Amino acid sequence: MKNKRFTAKILIDIGMTICLLLLMPYSLLSETAHEWIGMAMLVLFISHHILNHKWVTSVRKGKYNAFRVIQTVLVIIMLILIMGSMISGILLSNHIFKWIKISGTYMTARQIHMFCAYWGLVVMSLHLGFHWNIAVAMVGRLWEHLSVIRTWAARSVATTIAGYGLYAFYRRQIGDYLIMRMHFVFYDYEKGIFPFLLDYLAVMILIAFIGYYSGVFLKKNITDMIIVAPQLNDWGQTSADQTIELTQYFLTHYTINPSKVYINGYSGGGETLSLVLAKQPELYTAALMCSSQWDGAYEPVVEMKTPVYFVIGESDEYYGSEPFKEAYQQIHELYKEQGLSESEIDKLVVLDVKDKDYFEGTPVTYQHGGGYLFCRDKEIMGWLFNQ
Repeated sequence: MKNKRFTAKILIDIGMTICLLLLMPYSLLSETAHEWIGMAMLVLFISHHILNHKWVTSVRKGKYNAFRVIQTVLVIIMLILIMGSMISGILLSNHIFKWIKISGTYMTARQIHMFCAYWGLVVMSLHLGFHWNIAVAMVGRLWEHLSVIRTWAARSVATTIAGYGLYAFYRRQIGDYLIMRMHFVFYDYEKGIFPFLLDYLAVMILIAFIGYYSGVFLKKNITDMIIVAPQLNDWGQTSADQTIELTQYFLTHYTINPSKVYINGYSGGGETLSLVLAKQPELYTAALMCSSQWDGAYEPVVEMKTPVYFVIGESDEYYGSEPFKEAYQQIHELYKEQGLSESEIDKLVVLDVKDKDYFEGTPVTYQHGGGYLFCRDKEIMGWLFNQ
């Protein structure tokens, strides 16, 4: 049910984006098509807010940081612009609402309609950019592991399109329409609709590009922490997949700095952690493994250079310390094969084996229970959160 609801949200957002784009070439389509597309936009807009009603009801709850303030203001402005566009569109209608005519309102309604249309393009594109991490996460699921080449290729394509969007913004004189310096949109009927749509799509991508990276910058200044403790169904692939899905859910639905996402696993949770890192190490800034053993593959972690801290009691009653020593050695050797120096490797993988003196005089009576101490150890936790 949740997946169907999420899919519906995505399809509605795609539909709204397509409608927004198709509403811009007014004369290149037809008045009738323009009005029906406008009606579709209104229906999708209402559906969007019905499906996201929990966000609406939570507006007055919780703490507001800079990202959330801007995000909320954009939504309010977008609501005003959509309503202004719809009301003025009804007054200008010659087809669907042709029976609604108020004398003396035509010119005012026309200017309001144009103002709302162009600023709606800007605000909706910014809003889309602020939530573009959802699209990034969805596309990332198409591959088992992140590729640095693929990531930079996508960034290069986005930057190129955004660069062209800047040119199209100037060429199509969109700035003049935004400040109402021009009250009429001029179309090149000889070239047709497709060059127009491509230019406006590039402008939307430019603005979304600005919104996305503005959001990334704002999220970096967030100091609050969210702690998520999933209940494992097993110590294997099922729990690993659920942990990944849970991480992606929080990244897409909450204001989180993606460069400050940490994962910690103790005992069986540590085994699951290793499987998670074997699948999608790019989701996490660093990992802390306590009193456990490594069950996953090493290569994905080394490829992404995800820092890992191993900590365990020398005579751990359940695992012993040998599995961690073996895992550390495997990762260490893979980094050596990549040509990294010892100082570089020491920043990426740490083996911390505690002797019996570490546990003496503490509430922990057996070494496998060291997780209680490790998560309170300033040196260990300091390493994690300083990554």
